[in-house]
Amino acid sequence: MPLINGPEEFGPNHPTPVQWTSAPTKVCKPDDILYCVRGNTTGRMNIADREYCIGRGIASIRGISGRSDTFFLRYLLNFRNPELYSIARAGGSTFPNLGRSQSADLPVSIPQSLNEQRAIARVLEAIQLAKQARQRELALEQERKDALMEWLFSHGTRGETTKQTEIGEVPQNWQVAPLRNVCKSSAFGPRFGAELYSEKGNVAVLRTTDFDDDGNIDYATVPRAQLELEKFKSHILEPGDFLITRSGTCGIASVFQGHSMNVLPGAFLIRFRLSSQLSPEFLRHYVNSATGSHRVQKVASGAIQKNLTSTSLLSLCVPIPPPIEQESVNRVAACCNEKIWALECEVQLLNEAFGAMLEELMTGRLSAVPLIEKHQPQ
Repeated sequence: MPLINGPEEFGPNHPTPVQWTSAPTKVCKPDDILYCVRGNTTGRMNIADREYCIGRGIASIRGISGRSDTFFLRYLLNFRNPELYSIARAGGSTFPNLGRSQSADLPVSIPQSLNEQRAIARVLEAIQLAKQARQRELALEQERKDALMEWLFSHGTRGETTKQTEIGEVPQNWQVAPLRNVCKSSAFGPRFGAELYSEKGNVAVLRTTDFDDDGNIDYATVPRAQLELEKFKSHILEPGDFLITRSGTCGIASVFQGHSMNVLPGAFLIRFRLSSQLSPEFLRHYVNSATGSHRVQKVASGAIQKNLTSTSLLSLCVPIPPPIEQESVNRVAACCNEKIWALECEVQLLNEAFGAMLEELMTGRLSAVPLIEKHQPQ
């Protein structure tokens, strides 16, 4: 019989599991809901697909036969999870801990009709399945983009013959040169005292944590500072400036597109101003690709905390295609990003729809009775 020792052995997707058992070596039955009741994983759930011996930290929740549907109970627990987690946090210990007596007294409202419970579960499951399908499609689209960019950086857009260079295979008419050959200036982000940060500041200050893995900037998280602009005017970003994180999330590239207020790069960013020979967007796509990222990481120093310097990056050889090919690569990447963004929005909307539907159905504000009649056997 398989043994589950703790919540960390659950998979990444946790469908939810009224009768609680959590003592060591207790046996759960198929269709029991396994619920994490201890530590930072409190609230994770799964439905047992067979008999398991369960250890500490996991409760087995079993519905009363003929009165409750397992899948409905999964979503009911999902709905009450915030409340259960608050109870676990209020126990007084360092880590959340949900005891049987605490959870057993939690009042729940369950439709008396099993058909209604099953109808509610069907609605919620349909939304979750749609979300999972979009998440799979999103992962595949990201893989497609990564593979396509790798091909473009080694074979170009015109199907021409290739050549071997110090950075690997590139199209015959592409140049390869150190970044300094196409860079007009570079600078580290400036430092200033923490006391100058202010919600009403006159300057936005980009940090490494404001970038996602593809270098997109989330201005909603960017802090402001009240600074004397004259002292920092040489650091104020201009549209088209190429940025790269030099510490922390080391080596993520971005391009500043402009903003409604003055923006400074933070102390852990390096700003490069490129010549017209190299598109900053093309360089961003190259540096963030698997090939480019690997080469950037190789010039980073530090055994534990990696750091980049402007000197090491200026010495880094980069591909320099003809301008028309740089723009072609940029357009391909933009099309891929639009598809990825659209799928991310769909996932977010389905997530919001699930939360709203869960609230409506579990509070009884929305009835599932019409669905019962629709799905009744003839």
